[in-house]
Amino acid sequence: MVLIWAESLLLGEQITNVPDRVKAANPETYITPATPPFLVQHGTKDTVIPLQCSINLAARLARVAGSGGVQLVELGLSALRGLDFRRTAFPYMQQLVERFREVCTLAIFDRGQMLYVEVVYSERSLTIAARVGRHLPAHCTASGKVLLASLPPDTIEPMLAAPLASYTEKTITSPDRLREELEQVRRRGYAVADEEFEVGIWAISAPIRDLDGKVIAAMSIPFPTNRLEEERIPEIAQALMEAANAVSARE
Repeated sequence: MVLIWAESLLLGEQITNVPDRVKAANPETYITPATPPFLVQHGTKDTVIPLQCSINLAARLARVAGSGGVQLVELGLSALRGLDFRRTAFPYMQQLVERFREVCTLAIFDRGQMLYVEVVYSERSLTIAARVGRHLPAHCTASGKVLLASLPPDTIEPMLAAPLASYTEKTITSPDRLREELEQVRRRGYAVADEEFEVGIWAISAPIRDLDGKVIAAMSIPFPTNRLEEERIPEIAQALMEAANAVSARE
């Protein structure tokens, strides 16, 4: 029941539609205020909400006010707090948006794909359609490449053994070519995707690391290709890496 409600909320239902059993929240039903994925408990039965659902639910609940489900709003806030790098990254993302007047995104690796966990939008009327909770393929997106480049061989090789889907004429579908691309990402410290997932979209991404040096997220700026000034690519790459490194230093 709880899981069905959580999924329906992601489809646009308001928090006022929460079933009475969920609203009651005590003592039979409650949701643990923990890092996603969440554990939903109803009586003696436990249900784990998957990561994508948790992220979506957290983002939606954190923006809801004035409902009777106070504990549910706290759930959303606690989930976003649980992603500490997201909170740390947000002001740096805002600075990048102000400087380059384009969207800035934050993504993590989830079940073989990249998953948006934060998006800061620009004030432009025409902007990239990115949203929290959306999965995108990893092999043809800038953030996905950053995340793939950080994986150990025993994790990434099975992924490369599977067919790499083609989305545009520029999508890399050769495992050997992708291995070369990922090695280049490791050497230069950032990744680019030039209309590889969607025609007309170019993106650049840099890794965010924890205190042990492990890549935990990717920060990216996608551009419509008609607004991309190629001579500014080194400047954008440098600014993005500096922002990502600043976030890493605080994790």
